[in-house]
Amino acid sequence: MAVLLPGKFLCNPRTASVATSRTLLELPGARKVGYHHAAVDEVDDHAGEPTVATVRNPYDALVSWYHHLPDSDFGDFLRRYDHHPFIKGRPPDLFWQCGPDTHVLRFETVQHDLDAFLVGLGLPTLRLFRRNVTTSKTRPWRDYYDDRTAAIADERFGHVADRWGYDRLTPSRGRSPS
Repeated sequence: MAVLLPGKFLCNPRTASVATSRTLLELPGARKVGYHHAAVDEVDDHAGEPTVATVRNPYDALVSWYHHLPDSDFGDFLRRYDHHPFIKGRPPDLFWQCGPDTHVLRFETVQHDLDAFLVGLGLPTLRLFRRNVTTSKTRPWRDYYDDRTAAIADERFGHVADRWGYDRLTPSRGRSPS
């Protein structure tokens, strides 16, 4: 869904979008439009309003997705992930809904970024609560990558890291030192 405020919040999967959208719905006058991960074109009649969306380090987001889709091998998952319905474009983009004018809330600093966005709109800040957390992820996301899977992920999704200012995961930067 998109949450309409004096602007619109678009939900990108695996980026704290559930927590953020439910929190934003607490604001007076906020309302939802469409299904949870509504596309930009579903809220076109609100063009000209500020748009905000969450993004996340794409390599971390891929690990989170891996835990939500049935697959036994992480490398196989990475090779075929771009066929998932939430992925659009060529090359595949995890955060395709974000246009050039989208105000971005980073998963890693979402509370701080949300506060700044709301203050900029003249709205009160709200406390985000953790919701829909990937509980099956039991180790740091970097530990899911070895040289082979780091190379696959970097080749297929490195452009997403570049777009949002995240460091690329090259094979030499894959697995954390033991």
